[in-house]
Amino acid sequence: MPVETSLAPAVKNEEVFFEKESPAIKKKLGVVRVGVSLDRAGIIFGQAKQAVLWAIILIGLGIAAVAAVFLFAVVLVPITELVEATKKIAQGDLSYRIKARSNDEFGILESSFNRMVEDLKKITVSRDDLAKEVLKDMIIEGEKKI
Repeated sequence: MPVETSLAPAVKNEEVFFEKESPAIKKKLGVVRVGVSLDRAGIIFGQAKQAVLWAIILIGLGIAAVAAVFLFAVVLVPITELVEATKKIAQGDLSYRIKARSNDEFGILESSFNRMVEDLKKITVSRDDLAKEVLKDMIIEGEKKI
């Protein structure tokens, strides 16, 4: 024989109760009432919603912090090193080189920069050698005329 139950809401002092009775036993033994205040449920729900919101905010801040560290390490450090190397080359230090740390775009840029500096050094040495040779020839020609 299936047990039939009934749920009947009862309201008392702004609290909702549901009564559940079972006719499995022919006579009524008693009634058990379990109730939750709707005001209290609303407060609990509001607190849970606020906790979830704070968790989302903190997780977002954590992700932003990790992204900032990543950008600093992967983007800003190589660019800063390249700027410093450019300043040294502009001051005439053609022996300065950058360490190529990766095979990504920055690594390619660093290798290209080093190649450019090496080519610039060869051109400068060739120019200086040519200037010395021309000066030497001019001195020799000048001595012949005297």
